[in-house]
Amino acid sequence: MPVRHPRAFLTVAGQTLQCEEVTVHQTRDAKTDTLTATAALFGGGPGPGFWAGTTPIPVQCMITTGEGAGGLVFDGFIDSVDCDFTGGKVSVNARDKSAKMIDKKGSKKHLNKKPHEIVQQYASDNGLGADVDQVGEKAGRAFQIDYVALINRMSDWHAVQHIAEHYGMSAYSSMGKLYFKRIPETLPTYNVAFTHPGAGASQGTELKLSAKRNVTLGKTIKTTVHSWNHKKQTKFEGVYTEAGGGDTLEYHLHHPGLDQDQANTRAKSHSDKATKNEIEIRVEIPGDPSVNARMNLQLSGTGSAFDQVHEIQSVEHKISTHGGYVTTIDTKAKSKKRGEK
Repeated sequence: MPVRHPRAFLTVAGQTLQCEEVTVHQTRDAKTDTLTATAALFGGGPGPGFWAGTTPIPVQCMITTGEGAGGLVFDGFIDSVDCDFTGGKVSVNARDKSAKMIDKKGSKKHLNKKPHEIVQQYASDNGLGADVDQVGEKAGRAFQIDYVALINRMSDWHAVQHIAEHYGMSAYSSMGKLYFKRIPETLPTYNVAFTHPGAGASQGTELKLSAKRNVTLGKTIKTTVHSWNHKKQTKFEGVYTEAGGGDTLEYHLHHPGLDQDQANTRAKSHSDKATKNEIEIRVEIPGDPSVNARMNLQLSGTGSAFDQVHEIQSVEHKISTHGGYVTTIDTKAKSKKRGEK
């Protein structure tokens, strides 16, 4: 078996330096990916003069395992620098390229544009690539009038999140690209097969697995969205029921200005978000740079209903002097056994 020699490298303004420690946190929710890293301050890379006077500072992080595996795990800009002159180290904190959208606030008009076209424009304005699924209806007039109070003075990031919620979509950023996708999203699958330590397989000690289940969210869930549409002078109600066990857990939500299709979409979206929190899985594996947040996880080997496909919510790649290289995967899912007796 090849010997692992994991290494993490930062590329900073065209210069490469090896990290002593690095943690990269990737996510598929409404947050930005983050990086923290420590490297040598003197020799073999940017020196104090660079760190003291350069703005902005683009940064990428590459991890290799020494087994032929390696990959880019972060692409963004450094937010802060901490130079330890006595210890000869520099520590940096960075966010991915979507940070610009979070920091930027304004008010935009979108004449006769469909929702996915608006999202593409936000991505372009902030130097991001875009991978968007189409939404059929035009949003220009609705977003100029009905939602101007909500989008005005919002950050670009929160404006995109608002559009995504309105149309039952998922919006997130990773590796320099803004995603606006239908739910559920079709993604590659990472397979994890658990073997009990008592079975004598070495995997039992290499893989750490924990699973939580929210029993309350295993109930039947009924979500009702109430909306008063002032243009049509009509009240609309969208209802969605997710079968479960026991009695019914009811949610009543109020969102102004929706039509019937939008109210139905919003009810299903809220229900999906709630039931997705029923099961949470955490897996720790020997570091694997090929794992990222744009994946699902297929779990097997527990001999229980936990053995199913789970949506990866976040991935953490961590290399440290004492801990080696570990990849931690956090997932959420509703149980495939919902409603079964």
